[in-house]
Amino acid sequence: MTPTRTPARPVVGFIGLGDQGLPMATAIAEAGVPLHAWARRPASLDGLGKVPHQRHDTAGELAAACDIVCLCVRTDADVLQLVDQILQDLRPGTGVANHGTGLPGNAVRLAQLCAKRDVEVLDAPVSGGRPAAEEHRLTTMVGGPLSAAERCTLVFRSFSRHVVHLGGAGTGQTAKLFNNALLMMNQAAIGEIVELAAELKLDADRLAEVSSWAVPPARRCPC
Repeated sequence: MTPTRTPARPVVGFIGLGDQGLPMATAIAEAGVPLHAWARRPASLDGLGKVPHQRHDTAGELAAACDIVCLCVRTDADVLQLVDQILQDLRPGTGVANHGTGLPGNAVRLAQLCAKRDVEVLDAPVSGGRPAAEEHRLTTMVGGPLSAAERCTLVFRSFSRHVVHLGGAGTGQTAKLFNNALLMMNQAAIGEIVELAAELKLDADRLAEVSSWAVPPARRCPC
């Protein structure tokens, strides 16, 4: 049976059922959104288990059937190769969401490429890793047209605790790169504090019990 397509309940395709993509795709199906899936290795589809989904033999077949296509693959090169492969099959008005981490310039390039087919693109990298994906508490940083972000609200919130729209194409990737830089700086600072605590004969475990980070609330996506 073909899933019912409505503006509030789009048909979603997912490509990239890896360590983080698999629980994200699972969350989409669990939210009651019609899920379609394709994988280079068909065995990867078995990870979706018993959640409702429709499998496709080709990426182009999936693209033609969906309102939104989510990509969660390793590199910008993989994203561009996939989009080049499916672009002719995407219907005008379809949205593409790239959940991988990449360069802001490539996000702009992808948006320009898809605009020729009247396809809107969001760079929507996520932060939190597999544990957060499994617990539906990722942070999704969104760059691209607000209209497209609004259409993807239900999808993104199925696996996210925070969904933040930053602006035009490339701003989601810029935010993710800043986020990664801050994490690395924090890790380095924590290492230095632990070393200093040891020199001062403080118990590092007890110090951790009384230490906390003050994080200001994220500006949520208005969609």
